[in-house]
Amino acid sequence: MFVISIEDEMREIMQNFEAQTVPGFPRIIGVIDGTHIRIKAPLKQPNAYFNRKKFHSFNTQVSRINSLLPKFN
Repeated sequence: MFVISIEDEMREIMQNFEAQTVPGFPRIIGVIDGTHIRIKAPLKQPNAYFNRKKFHSFNTQVSRINSLLPKFN
């Protein structure tokens, strides 16, 4: 049975990030980002969808770990 430790897996993820991304960000195991998706003002509670950028939107957030990123050679 082959067992890999969490530490080994995290080290591999960090090494993959360093190899595939902009230098200067060591020890990264994942990324997170968000964006506003513009929508028409809903009929119910339109103020709940009005954002700081002065339009109606859904606020979305995405996270990803390096082991799920496509490999580029």
